[in-house]
Amino acid sequence: MDLLTLLLLLTVFVFVASLIGHLYLLWADSQFSQRQVIKRRLLNISAGGRHGEQRFELYKEKTLRDVNPLARLFYQLPRSASLDRLLVGSRSSLNASTFVLLSLSLGAGGFLVGAKFLPHALAAVLLGSALAAIPYLLLKVAESKVRGRFFEQLPDCLDLMARAVRTGHAISSAMEIVVSEMDDPIKGEFAEAVDEVKFGIPLEDALNNMCARMPLTELRYFAITVMVHKETGGNIAENFDNLSRLIRERLQFGRQLKALTAEGRLSAAILFFMPIAMFAYIYMVNYDYLSLLWTDPVGKSLTMGALAAQVAGFFVMRRMVDVEI
Repeated sequence: MDLLTLLLLLTVFVFVASLIGHLYLLWADSQFSQRQVIKRRLLNISAGGRHGEQRFELYKEKTLRDVNPLARLFYQLPRSASLDRLLVGSRSSLNASTFVLLSLSLGAGGFLVGAKFLPHALAAVLLGSALAAIPYLLLKVAESKVRGRFFEQLPDCLDLMARAVRTGHAISSAMEIVVSEMDDPIKGEFAEAVDEVKFGIPLEDALNNMCARMPLTELRYFAITVMVHKETGGNIAENFDNLSRLIRERLQFGRQLKALTAEGRLSAAILFFMPIAMFAYIYMVNYDYLSLLWTDPVGKSLTMGALAAQVAGFFVMRRMVDVEI
């Protein structure tokens, strides 16, 4: 057995072990609701970045005393607020440690497979990089969908809070009404903010944490409205109504714009990915024919020019269909 095969088997073992560890943690969390609360709080306070960093460390030290050694190991590994923010925003069941292990094992496996079967070392590096990026790209797609759903729910949430404030409820009480009346993802985000306030975090920090986990400009407007009202007073229900109307207008305009630019966006995607797909196909079936692009001086010039034109064309078409609203 050669070294590459041995390393490939080791990478497969790490990948499978990561999946088994993730499934075990899912099963263990499903058996004990308290552990689900611990995991959710650790992720959400960490995802709040600098606003919750000190409280996160204190809370982690306190809550990890009651979990089993394997879960304690996963939760005590170094964490990144930006990674936790991505995991929270995508509503993924993964934790940071499992995500990193899966990405590294996929990247290493792709590189080793490429080094064993592909004729060029650079292709192995590209294959490994592409496979390592798959978990991140999947999480970004999921995060984008969750963010879009949150944006669509925000006007109804503001209308509900405006009615609650008019009937005499405080802001925190109105947020609890949102938690009880609305669906995810806005229900989950407001539930975390309410939970943090009950845990002793000031309302301003809880709103800042929520804006860090869900970085929408309109949500930041909501947080600023609440904080300004807390300092100066005023008719906050009317402010909620105005903000709700503004968001509905932006939603309507965004949907119209998406329909009008659908053809352009599809054309840009096809023109960008078709040369890449053809390059990969010819690379696999006729390497000697394609290798002239990087072995011959004229081929190198043509390759550099094609890459520059490809990138420039992509950004030009992207700018043509990407309109700020």
